[in-house]
Amino acid sequence: MSSTPQQPEIRITPTADYREGYSNSVQIRVSVWDFLLLFGTMTQPAQKLVEIHNFQGIYLSPQQAKALRNVLGQNVEQYEKAFGEIKLDPDTAKAGIGDLARRLGLGLERTAEGILEISAWNQANAIRQVAVQRGIDVRTLPLVAFGGSGPLLACRLIDLLGMSAAIIPRDPGSLSAFGLLTVDVRNDYVQTFVRDHDELDIDEVAGVYGLLRGRADGALAAEGFASADRTFARQADLRYAGQASEVRVDAPDGPVDGDFLATVTARFHDQHEATYGYCYRDDPSQAIEWVNVRVSGIGPIERPKVRRLATGDGDVERARIGVRPVHVDGRWLDADLYRRADLLAGDEVIGPAVVQEFSSTVPLAPGFVARVDDLANLVIRRQEEAA
Repeated sequence: MSSTPQQPEIRITPTADYREGYSNSVQIRVSVWDFLLLFGTMTQPAQKLVEIHNFQGIYLSPQQAKALRNVLGQNVEQYEKAFGEIKLDPDTAKAGIGDLARRLGLGLERTAEGILEISAWNQANAIRQVAVQRGIDVRTLPLVAFGGSGPLLACRLIDLLGMSAAIIPRDPGSLSAFGLLTVDVRNDYVQTFVRDHDELDIDEVAGVYGLLRGRADGALAAEGFASADRTFARQADLRYAGQASEVRVDAPDGPVDGDFLATVTARFHDQHEATYGYCYRDDPSQAIEWVNVRVSGIGPIERPKVRRLATGDGDVERARIGVRPVHVDGRWLDADLYRRADLLAGDEVIGPAVVQEFSSTVPLAPGFVARVDDLANLVIRRQEEAA
């Protein structure tokens, strides 16, 4: 009676020269004996020049190449099943909302509008709360709406918040992922440091900042950043004595001395006033407490280049793909449909309209206009303010 052979333990250990990197270029060279895969990054600094910088080459035998093809094929198939295009089922959506509508004694469209209205007010109240806490008047700022569902209520939020505009970036559904490719590596270190400002020991403050900088420097070195490329930012969390929350301010570079402490406290007074509307800059009886000391180590990365959009001729018919009925404010209207990928810089879409793309949908309510800028953003404004 034969027994099942025991599976060996698999131990994976990176070599000393192991590295990971983003590649948008893969070249394959074939010989009689093997395949050579070259991985690199490709850029186009000029219209007639494409540069490819290869950072890794791997030789594969024909058998290994076949195995790689099979493994990639299986994984791509699984990926497409899990994350590929999802077909919407309007009948199922209607059934779900219809059940709620019957319980509420409302019509289907009225119930759907109510769901969206509640969602819009929840978002508006959350934005107001965050803005008020930071001393910001939202009416002076545009709304940036991203994520797959972020742009859906952009027009309504402009109305509820009295904002001047909404900006819908290119590929809003993947903007956060793109952001990960555009920010430097950053390691943050914090040390609790509760002290009365008037009793600070400058050498102690300098020692804590030096300790945190050393940790940040070591982390960046371990990640492969050259010494000349590493930068550091210092911060401090301060509060007035008796307060339960603190205010974070940037601390200056250079030696930790009397001028350093004076700059930090001046910035604290300014930031406290900007955040809460008051400060005790001219009241020496209000003591200041230090709470935390912070150092961030920053390693620069090579950022992807943002492509500018070609300027159009103003005729958006090239992007128009049809018409569909939409329900707005209790009535059905015909809305033009546009493919966002076909819109060019300077184009304007007037509501009611729906701008469609792979990762999101942008409904444009009546009375609003969306203009495309040269970074492919949709800038939505009320029609009378956009003129």
